[in-house]
Amino acid sequence: MDAHTTDEVRRQGRIGPVVRRVAFFSGVWWLLVGGSPSGWLFGLVAIPGATAASIRLGPSTPLRLRPGPFVAYLASFLVESLRSGWDVARRAFHPRLPLAPEFVDYPLRLADPTSRVLLAATITMLPGTISAEIHADRLVIHAIDATRPIAKNVRAMETRIGALFGIRLPANALQTGPAES
Repeated sequence: MDAHTTDEVRRQGRIGPVVRRVAFFSGVWWLLVGGSPSGWLFGLVAIPGATAASIRLGPSTPLRLRPGPFVAYLASFLVESLRSGWDVARRAFHPRLPLAPEFVDYPLRLADPTSRVLLAATITMLPGTISAEIHADRLVIHAIDATRPIAKNVRAMETRIGALFGIRLPANALQTGPAES
């Protein structure tokens, strides 16, 4: 960690989060090297670097994730992953390979940048969709089959992510369409 980052953390009285981050990155490092003592030499550089980067690049306020909505998010992600994975596999082995790819322009209701990034990352991790761009209050999604209810599914996930962060989303009408080139 550089001197500026260390002074900033001390000034803000955030030593606890630094210790938690070091412990987290140490645990991740231990998993990556399989507990091998020889891997810790590089870890002595990587762990402080990851900690400093997470402080410098992370949100300025700590995330307050709610446990109930977190479990609901994980469960819905797992169900949607299995359903989407099955759909993609079925299409891959179908003799005619039924695809209707299209970019879908989705109007975001989430205003918080962290929650928007989580939504985009979640969509990208689900088989058959990928987040292409966040622009202003719109998310452009590429889908392998735009005849499926992409916007409806994204809206449900956006609502779960909003609940996860304690954000109440407006219930405005869903208006989507093909993304402009």
